[in-house]
Amino acid sequence: MEYLIVAVSFGLFIPGRLIREARYGGLNVHPSFLPKYWGASPIQHAILNGDETTGVVIQTLDPQKFDNGRILAMSDPLYIRFYGSKRFPDGFIRSESEYRDLEARLAEIGSELLSTVITNGTYDPEVHLGLPKIETGEASKRASKLPKEMSNIRFGEMKAIDAFRRSLVFEHLYCYRQTVEKKRKVCQRVNIGPFHMLREEQYGFIKDVGPEKLWVPIPFTSGLPPKKYRKFESIALQVNQGEWVCAQYFTIEGKNRMDADGWVKISPDHVRLLSDPAPIDDGSMDNISDK
Repeated sequence: MEYLIVAVSFGLFIPGRLIREARYGGLNVHPSFLPKYWGASPIQHAILNGDETTGVVIQTLDPQKFDNGRILAMSDPLYIRFYGSKRFPDGFIRSESEYRDLEARLAEIGSELLSTVITNGTYDPEVHLGLPKIETGEASKRASKLPKEMSNIRFGEMKAIDAFRRSLVFEHLYCYRQTVEKKRKVCQRVNIGPFHMLREEQYGFIKDVGPEKLWVPIPFTSGLPPKKYRKFESIALQVNQGEWVCAQYFTIEGKNRMDADGWVKISPDHVRLLSDPAPIDDGSMDNISDK
């Protein structure tokens, strides 16, 4: 048949029968320098791994394997903005801004690259089979779909930069908040984000904090708060011993989103932060300590 199949972020395998029936076969617009990050989540893996650059390739659709076709065109390397950022980048409003911004820029590059391939005719097998092969020089690395569990804050197991990068990929990170209500332990899930790495002037607030304390309020350190009643800019979380990352907003299960001031107001000294939900309450208040 006289048609060309084009797949963009399709996520499913296109049967070889359909590809063979199309006179011009098929094209795949992929946001990485294949074979690096072949699979469902190339952009997310680039951010999580702290890559400095990424890019887009146009390749033919392989009738037997995912992301295994012939590369017809590749973009110039695209710098991942705020790579390895040590502070909360100016202009960040939501934790997924980095991912969404990168996705949008790669989509624009991909559309221009696809237009070029179609315009110059290299999509036609009779043309591209006679051209030299394009190699990205990258090693093969799978970018599988990310499980939701990766957005769980694993206290004592992760580094601050890993928590920060995950917050750029997921809408928020989550953990569990254990407190006491009416003399009984209550454990609720809390969604946290956006995140930022501590700025230099904020380290003084956590300098002498021990490993047993998992959160510390951080006041505004420069200028006036956006509203007169605001006292704290963020909450510093100690995800591992000496590994701190800051969060601006919190949403406790069944409650509205709150800022750092709201968190401090409802979080007395006996509040604990946990990676996993606590066991069913036995009515005891033992082992509730300042975290």
